Amino acid sequence: MRMTPSPWLKIAEESAEVHRGPFEMIFNLSRRRSMMNKATVVSRFTRGGGITQKAVLALLLIGSLGLAAHAATDPLCGAYEPNDSFQAAAPITSGELVNAAICPAGDQDYYSFALSGAGSLSLALQTAQNFQDNSGTDTGGVVAETSDGTGDQALSLELYDAGFNLVATGAASGGDVVSLSYAAQAGTYYAKVYDPLATDQEGYTLVASWGGGANQVPLTVLAEPQGSGSVSLNPSGQSFPSGTQVTLTAVPGAGSTFGFWSGISGIDPAANPITITLSSPTVIEAHFNSGGDFQAVASLQGIVPASTLSAPTTVTVASGSSATPVVSASYFVDGLVAASSTTSPFAWLLQPGPLGNGTHTLNVFVRNSLGAGTSLTVPFTVETVSAPSITGIKKLGNPLRLKILGTGFVSGSKVTINGTATPHSRYKAKKKTLIAGSGKALKRMLPKKTGVCVRVVNPDGTASACFTFTR
Repeated sequence: MRMTPSPWLKIAEESAEVHRGPFEMIFNLSRRRSMMNKATVVSRFTRGGGITQKAVLALLLIGSLGLAAHAATDPLCGAYEPNDSFQAAAPITSGELVNAAICPAGDQDYYSFALSGAGSLSLALQTAQNFQDNSGTDTGGVVAETSDGTGDQALSLELYDAGFNLVATGAASGGDVVSLSYAAQAGTYYAKVYDPLATDQEGYTLVASWGGGANQVPLTVLAEPQGSGSVSLNPSGQSFPSGTQVTLTAVPGAGSTFGFWSGISGIDPAANPITITLSSPTVIEAHFNSGGDFQAVASLQGIVPASTLSAPTTVTVASGSSATPVVSASYFVDGLVAASSTTSPFAWLLQPGPLGNGTHTLNVFVRNSLGAGTSLTVPFTVETVSAPSITGIKKLGNPLRLKILGTGFVSGSKVTINGTATPHSRYKAKKKTLIAGSGKALKRMLPKKTGVCVRVVNPDGTASACFTFTR
């Protein structure tokens, strides 16, 4: 028996990609077809009497529901689509907040924009906090790779010229931000956003800023978590003459409080407002504390306020709530991003050496499984670790002790005699000396009229030259 194709199937095959299964048919209409008047579609499908209008509407409803389930559960998935190639790039304007998503896994998003003249071009890509993938899972919103290839993935940002040539690649500039700047000429440019592993679905916000000529400097300001607050600028704008001073004021949303700034050095990260002088394209992020008791159940381990660091220190984040566990942590030192982690216990090795002597501020922005965020702040002092040197040793009595004079001693330095650590070593910060002791135990290590080799060993393993001492 010969089957005659129904007119609705013929039209669908001509105007759409058709996914057929045993119990469903999904119409993935292109943007042009989706603009057709619904009545026209129904009229075409029903012409010839092959199927009723109610049946067609039911099929369209089933198809739209199936397509939504097939793609993802988050509404960001359909934003700006289709834009999967240079030719289909979605046009955007300077300063436009592009809220979209990489989904399904393997998706690539392209955006186009035109510069009327030469000048600085700045792009900032912020991952979404609370994005729901097609499994209903919150992906956390941190630019960080996981060691096992699961969880949150780092999205990549690339800039292409009108000839589709790669001209710049983004780099991490914050816990959830990838940015780039480029000295652009007049013409058309393309931004490409994608997951290099093609394994993750991820929401994001993209901002491109330019304009005003060669002496103009773009300024991009973002809030984290998204929707938790805003930032006002005085003077307002997206691009400013080089040397302009701009005052930024963080304005928390309902139930939120301001945490700290990141993306710029030379300021107090917790100050609000702040004034900066623009000399190059700048991306600044304002971190806000979400409401509730999240801050009370997230704590830092490995460092306490007013710590004095001279050796590498491992810092971790502990979560006290199993209902809303911590899913990511981003570390900032003096306003600049240091590291991000999405794997518990979110460990980071703080290296004090490159920071230099003096007081520094560690800000940690922590997110939980609901997308809420909170900031943890710890001031600390660095004493540069250098090779210790002994210049003299004095014997102290009652009980017997040794006073070690020299340079390069730090908290945690140890004294050894002939390779064996003394029972006690105490660093006196004000006088920069070490006291080694004490009593009979020390006396046994110092036989009378016999020279011994005394060394100072710092926490990082650096040791002084042997200093001969005779009791």
